Amino acid sequence: MMNDVRGAAGGPHEFWDRRRPRFLQSGLIRCGCCGGGYSKISANLFGCSAARNKGPTACGNRMNIRRDVLEATVLDSLRQRLME
Repeated sequence: MMNDVRGAAGGPHEFWDRRRPRFLQSGLIRCGCCGGGYSKISANLFGCSAARNKGPTACGNRMNIRRDVLEATVLDSLRQRLME
């Protein structure tokens, strides 16, 4: 009988057992006004969490950005800068 090493420290399956972010920028997007994090507000939109949850006294930034536009902009910028 084989021993199951899933989740064991240093085991061959440790990498795959971890929970990974679903999107490229998950946890990395910050508001330019208040420095708070951005979170998903719909299937394809990100918005400032502080502005949505704490109101205009915490942050007045009510702008949203589409996920596809954000990812394309970041990847294009990386591609340009890495080629310089």
